[in-house]
Amino acid sequence: MQCALCRIKECVKGKNCSVIKYGLEYTGDNLKSIQISAWLESNGVKRTKLEEIAIYAKSLGYTKIGIAFCVEYEREARLVYDILSRYFEVFSVCCKVCSFEKASLGIKKIRGP
Repeated sequence: MQCALCRIKECVKGKNCSVIKYGLEYTGDNLKSIQISAWLESNGVKRTKLEEIAIYAKSLGYTKIGIAFCVEYEREARLVYDILSRYFEVFSVCCKVCSFEKASLGIKKIRGP
């Protein structure tokens, strides 16, 4: 599937555009996940994406949640952390975790420190 590259988006009109048309059966947690996602999308209540994430995760019984962010968005990540930590045990990781030098990965440095 390459939905990001699709310009037609027939799925928005309820049409199945995938080559997988039959034999998909969802049960248990997979079915519950799809049901919660569909309910959030269709119930008409205006929510932020952060509210949707919290409701979705809580509805699935999650108690822990993770945040991955670019170090340049530390301020925004802190706000998300502060909000989500009211409801979950939150773990976070930034793009600079472990502080690998680009040279150690075989990447030539093109800018100064």
